[in-house]
Amino acid sequence: LMKNFLAAVAVALVSQAMARHFKAPVILFVIPGILPMVPGAGMYRIVYSIVMGPENMVGTYLLETATAAGAIALGIFLGEALQKIFFYEVHR
Repeated sequence: LMKNFLAAVAVALVSQAMARHFKAPVILFVIPGILPMVPGAGMYRIVYSIVMGPENMVGTYLLETATAAGAIALGIFLGEALQKIFFYEVHR
């Protein structure tokens, strides 16, 4: 959980810097950066448990996957906010 959060913050901050350097939209750098972090195995386990496996594990996998995805989203949000605060203070 914490590794996803910290990695997403790092991706957001680096993406902001790269976007400024290359004069490109930030999303061009964020998407490739977070793609390896997306919890695809967890999503697979959820669907597999619904269709084939033990239904009692669906909730566990769902909570695990949603928590990882939420940590990634929160990390990107915090990275963007930190960058905006930093540049607002520097260019004030």
